[in-house]
Amino acid sequence: MARQCPIEVTELWDGRVVFCRGAWGGLPVFAWRGRPGSVPSGLATVRQLRGMGLRPGGQEQVGVLMFAHRKPYRRREFAALYRVDLAKARRPVSAAQLAALRRAMAARRRCTTCGCDAGYCVPTSTRQCWTCFLPADTDPTTSRPRPGGPSAKNAHRAGFPSTPIRSEETHDATDADLRERPL
Repeated sequence: MARQCPIEVTELWDGRVVFCRGAWGGLPVFAWRGRPGSVPSGLATVRQLRGMGLRPGGQEQVGVLMFAHRKPYRRREFAALYRVDLAKARRPVSAAQLAALRRAMAARRRCTTCGCDAGYCVPTSTRQCWTCFLPADTDPTTSRPRPGGPSAKNAHRAGFPSTPIRSEETHDATDADLRERPL
């Protein structure tokens, strides 16, 4: 049985001769792990460069990293490899960019109903804080509607049952009960 990725010999930019797993688009393909054919020192992906505080800086990619994906139907993934010695330092974030990020995060935390800062990102489906989303007569300690309150019939809005659940109650559902209950 033949190998799916043949092992070849290639010469790098600095004169080193290394093993690779073939070519893809004219670039040598390196494997994530294992010898022969693993990534030689001096090459890194964009994420690895970012972790070192660098960026590619306009250089052309010099290799391809091939690795297996965790999901079995995805098979193989590819990532561009860049030279670390030609990478440039990341540009610092400006004060205007930081201010824009602060404003964007403040907008995500603001409730559209009461206008207060919720202290957390409110859900995008309602844009309301938890206090505004729950009915007024809801017990805040349990987040369940108080028995007999006017909002007990609208408790389904928050996903809670309309009556308090008691653990000592047991009810055997019959076919008639199941037909009468809405889904």
